[in-house]
Amino acid sequence: MSSLLKLHYFDLAARAEPIRLSFAIQGIPFIDHLTSRDEWAKNLKPNHVFPLDQLPVLEFPDGKMAVQSYAILRYVATLRPSYGLYPSNPLERLCVDQMMETFADIREKTRVVNVMPDGPAKRAAREELLNTTYPFYFDRVERMIGDNKYSAGDHLTISDLVIDSVFYWMFNIIELNIQPSILASYGKIRKIQELVASNSAVQLWREKREVKSLPAVAEGVAH
Repeated sequence: MSSLLKLHYFDLAARAEPIRLSFAIQGIPFIDHLTSRDEWAKNLKPNHVFPLDQLPVLEFPDGKMAVQSYAILRYVATLRPSYGLYPSNPLERLCVDQMMETFADIREKTRVVNVMPDGPAKRAAREELLNTTYPFYFDRVERMIGDNKYSAGDHLTISDLVIDSVFYWMFNIIELNIQPSILASYGKIRKIQELVASNSAVQLWREKREVKSLPAVAEGVAH
C-alpha cells in the first residue's frame, strides 16, 4: 500500500490544478490519478465510487476520502506550514480566503454562461461578462491587491494559484472564446500570473508533471 496521498481528477488543469501545484511547491510527492471521461461516465459515477459523485477527491492511504476542491486545497496547503501557502495568521488567512471566494464567484458566473445553449441569449450573456461583470470584479481585485506583491500579501499563497487556474480555465478549457486581452488594463492581476508561472516548482510540474522532494521545513518562502 502506498503511503502517498492520491488526488483523483480528470486530465485537466481546472479545479484540481491549484491542489497539484500546492503539492509541488511544498515538495510533497503524491499520486496524480487521472480519470478518463469514459471511466467516469461508465463506472465511477454510476457505481457511486466517490462520496459526492464528483471530483476532485483526495484519497488517504487508509482509503478515506475528502471532497470539495477548496477544502482539499486548504488541507494540502497546511501540510508544510513553513512554505506559507495558507498562512497561520488569521488576518492573512482572511485575505487569502476572500480572494479565493471572489474568484469562485467569477468562475461560477462564467460557468453559467458557458453551459447555456448556443444562441442569441448566450451571446448576450457573454457580452455581459466581457463588458460588465469582468470589469466590475477585476477593478475591485486590483484594489484588493493594492501594494502587495502577490494577491494576498508579500509571498505566494493558494489564492495566487486559484487566480492563475481560473484564468487558464477561462482562456483554454471552456468554449466562450475569452481572450487574455481582457486583462490588458489589469497589470496587478497579470503580475500574479507571471509570478506563478516563474516559480521553479510550478515550471517543473507543468513541463514534466514531476514533484521535486523538498525539506519538510522550508529554508525560505519562495517569493
